Amino acid sequence: MPSPSSPPIDFEDTETSFASVPTWQLIRSAAVLGSCAFSPPWLVGKVAAAYAPTERQKGLFASARRAAVDAVLARSLYPHFCAGATAEEASRVADRLAEAGVGSILNYAAEEAVEDETEEEKRTKDPDAARDAAAALFLASVAEARPSPREGRPSWIAVKVSALVPPLVLEKASAAVVLASEEAARIAKSDLPLFDRGALACDDAFSRLLTKALDSKQMTEAEVSALRRGEERLRRIGAAAAARGGTTCVIVDAEQTWLQPQIDVLALRAMREFNRPLTSSSSSQPGGPTIMQTYQCYLKSAPRRVAADALRARLEGFAHGAKPVRGAYLAAERSFAMRMGLPDPVHGTIQETHACYDAVVGSLLDGVKEGRAHLLVAVRLFFSLLLFFEVSFPPFGETK
Repeated sequence: MPSPSSPPIDFEDTETSFASVPTWQLIRSAAVLGSCAFSPPWLVGKVAAAYAPTERQKGLFASARRAAVDAVLARSLYPHFCAGATAEEASRVADRLAEAGVGSILNYAAEEAVEDETEEEKRTKDPDAARDAAAALFLASVAEARPSPREGRPSWIAVKVSALVPPLVLEKASAAVVLASEEAARIAKSDLPLFDRGALACDDAFSRLLTKALDSKQMTEAEVSALRRGEERLRRIGAAAAARGGTTCVIVDAEQTWLQPQIDVLALRAMREFNRPLTSSSSSQPGGPTIMQTYQCYLKSAPRRVAADALRARLEGFAHGAKPVRGAYLAAERSFAMRMGLPDPVHGTIQETHACYDAVVGSLLDGVKEGRAHLLVAVRLFFSLLLFFEVSFPPFGETK
């Protein structure tokens, strides 16, 4: 983020913006984005259809077909959206971006597609091996994190909680969180049950929540143990980032709404442990927070969740780290809501999502100005960036 004394940024100066990018790469990016912009999104369906026959099939033909698909994607879609298949490849891309003054978020995109597993695979696989391996890769990401090209800014690592905790366990725990929140709201006669998820993140309340989930048969002892082990993996990642003295921040990625309530609880517990107040004279976080939470603004609940977490952080005296995004699971969210007979959690139009995003950024900026919050704006849309700069730096764009 530039300082108020920085020269105005000209968003239309594409020559400067893309000076470090080869022309052939710009052409490839334009082709990829143009192909993805078609409505309906036929390209994603074509790629999925090309992969589907090779997922379960064995033999020479299936291997050759997959190799051919991989070869095409490796030279088209993959390098546009992904920095590499290994930490070393991603680090080289991050280094090139840093040379051009561009920061990066190192994201090991680990998500488990449980719906694709056979019953035999679910029965025989080691429930902890994949989680421990994912945790090791996230820890390696922390170790590989490159310094920000701007002095005083942290490097960022994105973490998927569903890679650390089995998704089915997260789903059951989330159901317990929602039920406990609703009960607490009824007792308090409050219309802000989401605030009580913050209360559930406290140690005693969290333990009582899990005990009640066991007693009511919502979760088994094995599932509660799996949740505890997943939280410990997240704690190890947070501790590794904290040990880097404020130069590395772990972003807890947002996921589907049926997993998110428990992710909210774990993220708040991590923020409480690792995020010191911005005003603390003993703070070892000169660059930023250790933990940030992600808020998907295509969800109608986003403003309330942000307000609830900000209030919880203010009451308990830890820094609120926030990264607002628009969202990534629109089709899945609507399909799940329809299947379960639930109201659609997603805004009805893209304009409503844009308005929600801008409102959330505005509310978070208030916390930043008051010294209570850290905000990461990682957005591609020009008008949102312009609004962010106009609100953050009033002289921006003004002429004398």
